Amino acid sequence: MERISEDISRNEYPVTLTEEEQAFLEQTVFFSGKENAADIQSNYTKLYDRAPIFQETLPVKNLDSEDQGMAVCELYYEFSWRIPDRKTCTVGERNRIIGNMIREVRNFWEKTDTEELLQMTEEELCARLATIADQSSSELLIITLGDTAFEKMDERE
Repeated sequence: MERISEDISRNEYPVTLTEEEQAFLEQTVFFSGKENAADIQSNYTKLYDRAPIFQETLPVKNLDSEDQGMAVCELYYEFSWRIPDRKTCTVGERNRIIGNMIREVRNFWEKTDTEELLQMTEEELCARLATIADQSSSELLIITLGDTAFEKMDERE
């Protein structure tokens, strides 16, 4: 499992995978591993219903010019998920809902202009991510935004 996780994080596989095989590893295996780890932690700690957590640091966004200086934005976020009734939520539905959350956060980060991000407060950014979590959630799977770190630096003149 450790080797598969490393391959997933690097997006480097020792063999050529079809799109379907890659999706199986990146979603089904990865999300199931997170759920199993949360279940094991719950059993050991006696804190039942411990939620699995997804965490990600997105690519740094920067503006750099020799005559004006540099500006940088960085985002780390995490979220947990809960499946109220495991008998009604299929693995495919789980993958679709969690995958949608990840995709929407990445789209927000990629499409939002760096200048706009520099003007946002951490509270405003967290509110945007919480909205994405609410819109991605359903009666089958509930996503809750966790820790978020939004760092920005603007040294332009």
